[in-house]
Amino acid sequence: ELDPTRSGKVTLADFDAKTARELQRFHARITHRYGTFESAEAKLGLQHRKRLKRHDFCKLVWSKRLVSTSIAAEELFRMLAEIDEERRDTFFTCAALRWLYRIAHALSSCSTRPSMLVGDATDKRQHR
Repeated sequence: ELDPTRSGKVTLADFDAKTARELQRFHARITHRYGTFESAEAKLGLQHRKRLKRHDFCKLVWSKRLVSTSIAAEELFRMLAEIDEERRDTFFTCAALRWLYRIAHALSSCSTRPSMLVGDATDKRQHR
């Protein structure tokens, strides 16, 4: 059943609840810390079409405490990265962040406990 709630809509959570929760959690942390997209873009240094490779993205979100583990940073990169087929390269840009801000209202149906804003103490994954 593609529409389990019979709401007339199909959401990311209907297909992949874990991904929807992780994206909602990341968006909640960013908006809690920076507010608007423009502020987040500036504070994270993503202006001027800047591209972040996997290592740089993971280091950035980890150092800003926007993820609770290094594994979460890696997973988030895989969810949000763009692919440049010609260069066989993957990267993160403000376009992915803008997309996340745009779809955030659709993710709000995924439950996020307040403790998830600064890291979920029940997360059993280890830091690297």
